Amino acid sequence: MIEDKSVRLSLIDVMYGVVLGYGFNYYDQINSTMGYFRFFFAYTIVLIDWIYVHKLYWQWEYKNNIFFILDIIILFVFSRIIHDSILNNYNMQAWLSLLFVIYILWDFASIKYKLTKSYDLRFSLAGDFFAVSAFFAIWYLSKQILISALWGSILSAIIYSIACLSWTKSSLDQKKSE
Repeated sequence: MIEDKSVRLSLIDVMYGVVLGYGFNYYDQINSTMGYFRFFFAYTIVLIDWIYVHKLYWQWEYKNNIFFILDIIILFVFSRIIHDSILNNYNMQAWLSLLFVIYILWDFASIKYKLTKSYDLRFSLAGDFFAVSAFFAIWYLSKQILISALWGSILSAIIYSIACLSWTKSSLDQKKSE
């Protein structure tokens, strides 16, 4: 199969750009080193999602409206994650938990419409469920003042990394078929 190396632009790509531009409005309001860490972590989340999902847009071409609706909700959650990354509250972890709930819905929709064959959805769903529960636990513990903002942010970055690695995992059966 010939890979298409051309650059394509869609409405979703433009909306990702708008969310990223929107986030720069908050850059001047950061007043601590932890604020900078959380802000750049939030931007990393948006960029990883954009890079990871971008190629899938062109394979599926939104044959089902559920994916477009989920993407709009994901972009809204990204804007909240970026906004809350500069605040001294713990809502960023709650938004991250919601983000992974939406990723679970995305995975179930892709199973229903039989859209993906490039990775093993079992690993993706396991990583997503892990991230939902871990981010929710961090948010809850932070609200109860049982965990500091520093450790909450560090744990969030580690959990996000683990969840992202699970997305690209493929099963032995898929490797044999390739």
